[in-house]
Parts: sequence; structure tokens; C-alpha cells
Amino acid sequence: MDKQTLKVKIKTQAENLALRAITTVILTLTAVVTVWVYAAFVEPAVGPNSSDQDFAQNILGNNDANNDFSSSSVVANADGSLIERDEYTQTKIGSSSDATTTPATANSVFAGVKYLNDAIGNKTDSEQTNVTTSDSSTSYLKGIIQELDQRKVPHMVKAQASSVNYADVVNITDKGVLNGISQNIRYNTTSNWLGSLKIIIDGTTVYDDYFVYVYNESLVGQLYSSNSLAFNFRFNTSLRIQHKVSSDIGFAYLNTFVSYTTDD
Repeated sequence: MDKQTLKVKIKTQAENLALRAITTVILTLTAVVTVWVYAAFVEPAVGPNSSDQDFAQNILGNNDANNDFSSSSVVANADGSLIERDEYTQTKIGSSSDATTTPATANSVFAGVKYLNDAIGNKTDSEQTNVTTSDSSTSYLKGIIQELDQRKVPHMVKAQASSVNYADVVNITDKGVLNGISQNIRYNTTSNWLGSLKIIIDGTTVYDDYFVYVYNESLVGQLYSSNSLAFNFRFNTSLRIQHKVSSDIGFAYLNTFVSYTTDD
């Protein structure tokens, strides 16, 4: 081997050794940095093992009744961490108590919807047919059913008036619905007749007026129908229907028919 060839060989080996040295330095620095980074991580006070996944640093906890991690001071935040968002959802629902296992007190009155169980109500709540701000959905539902089922007991009443003074056709203290009224008159002389009708619901007069029955000679002595009214009036305490008949001369009969139902 001549000198020139020997120089080339030595130079090549030196370059290889230098490259290996640089590679070793780089790998060593990488290892050092890695160790330093991992060393900066604070391990949990009690480390987990295969059988213990419930410890104070693990907010997810274990699948059991209690967790070591206390979430009592978590602040509700719609854009926060998982537990902050969960707290936010819980506060929006309203109560941390389980409404499905805690029924509302029967006929409880509340100023607003604070708890879901109060808004739903108790199955023993009384029916409510008037809209308020303090009754449950159950009471309103019962009220609707009561209204739909109110026509259980139908009544048809007929009365005849031949006096200028009001007389009762219906006078009851009850709860129900006035459905309709029909009137007809029999007259026997040559004059016009006035048939009057008064409707009083729950102590308040809702109608008080008269109807003119024009004389018709061909109908003298016959029933002459003149007035028929349809209603759907709810009465909660009382219903009173009165009528009277009057004329200039002669004699007449006014027949009044009333149809109504009472709750049962």
C-alpha cells in the first residue's frame, strides 16, 4: 500500500469516527432533555395500580358510589372543562336532587318553576280550570279532562209563563254547562206579545231582554215558535233562568225549554 492510499484510508476512518461522535452527542442530549421533561411532571400523591383507579388526582374517578376527588367547589362554566360544563348543565336543570324520586307535595303552591317535580305536580292534585301562575301541570290536565267530561248528566227543563212577573225556569246551585234555550208562544187574541228571558250565571246576570211575537191571525190558538238560542256557558256555582210574558190585551202562554248538563 503506497502512502497516498494510506492517507485516503486514514482520512475516511477519521470522518466516520467524527460522524459517530456527533450522532452520539445528539442522542445523549436528547435523552437528557427527555429525562428532564419527565422529571418535571409531579406524580400523584397516591399512584394508580390495576385495582385502584379512584384517587384524588383522578377527577373521572372509579365506577363506584363515591370518589376521592371532591367536585364541591367546581364553578359552572358553559365553555370550561368537562366538569365545569357538567356543573353548568346541572345548574340549568335546577336542582341537584333527583326529582323523579322526590314527588311534589299535593296541591303545593309555588311562585315560579324552581323544581321540575313542582311544575309537574302530584297525581293527587285537585283539578284546576282557571289559569294561574302557581298550579301544577297535573292540576291543569285534570281540569281539561273535567271540562271534556263535564257533559255526563244532561237535563231538559220546560216551564210555562202566563204572567207579567218573572218566574223561574231553572234555579239550581251546581256546576255544569248551559247548552241551549228555546221559546215559543201561544196567543189567543189580536195583539202582539212580548216574551222576556233572563239568564243568571254564578250570581251575575249575563242576559236580560225581550222578544216581540208579532200577531198573525192564521196562527191564533197555535204554538208560534220564535226564539231559539245555543249556548256553551260554563257555570261553577249556580244557574238561574227566568221568563215572563206580557201583551196589550188578551191572554198568552210562553213556553221556555232549557238544556244544560251538570258535573258528576
